[in-house]
This record gives sequence, structure tokens and C-alpha cells, in this order.
Amino acid sequence: MNSARLIAETLDRHLDQKTEIVVFGSAALLLDPRIEPLMDGRRTDDIDVVIPNDHEMAVDTDVGFWSAIEATNRELDSLNLYISHIFAERQVVLPAPPSTTKSEPPQKRP
Repeated sequence: MNSARLIAETLDRHLDQKTEIVVFGSAALLLDPRIEPLMDGRRTDDIDVVIPNDHEMAVDTDVGFWSAIEATNRELDSLNLYISHIFAERQVVLPAPPSTTKSEPPQKRP
């Protein structure tokens, strides 16, 4: 089992209710069964999490969620594995994808 899966399964075991999160970064790739084989030998020490906008308030006040995060980190501490960065979706800024159309050169103003 890869480290990202171990962290995710440990968190899942500690949660007392379904909680929607988005994992990003290399951990997300390691959790995707289609991509995991391509990541052979890749390891991550943490999972970075984004809380979707429409779940932010519920998760923010969900004591069970935060307790599950703490329990997961405590349980995996001896392996140096953690859930370390938790962001609200509104806090995540991603660059725009590069344009696929040919841009026009700047025009001189008259």
C-alpha cells in the first residue's frame, strides 16, 4: 500500500460520517488507481486537502472531522505521515491553462 492510501484509509477509519474532501498534489495521483502504477517508487509524506465551497461551513464546525484529522496524524506520526494542509476551496488559486489559440501581436495605438 502506498503512503497516500495509508493516510486516506486511516482518516476514513477515524471519521464518524461521510465527509467530502478533495485531495490534490502527488497524493491525489497516488490515490488514482489508473495513475498509481505510473508513480512506482513515488512516495509522499502528507495529504493536502481542499474542502469544497459548499461543504466548508459544515466541515468547519464538524468536531468529529477535526478529531479524525488529529487521530490520523497521531496514529501515523511514527511513520512520519500526516494530513498537513487543509484549505477551503476559495483559498486555492490555480493558474489559468496556457492558451491553445495563437495570440495576436500587440497593436500600436493611433
